Amino acid sequence: ASVHSPLASSALTAVSSHPVVTRNEYCSWFAKGEATDEQVKDLVVQFSVFSNLFLLAQLNKVINSPTLEGAREGKEILANEIGV
Repeated sequence: ASVHSPLASSALTAVSSHPVVTRNEYCSWFAKGEATDEQVKDLVVQFSVFSNLFLLAQLNKVINSPTLEGAREGKEILANEIGV
């Protein structure tokens, strides 16, 4: 039996083979550990803003989904993001 739902399996396949994951110059640079304190602070601020806006954007996507399947998939993503 699969550990992941069909949606999660599909997403993992798509995301794990995407060039932004397999050949990400920014991640390669960051992994070297040469970022300055200012660069790390900037990264934390950017992630915080993204994280807060993502929940709202995902909720709007669920509310405005044209199909029940789309709403269900969106709710699965939203639930995962809030740790359910």
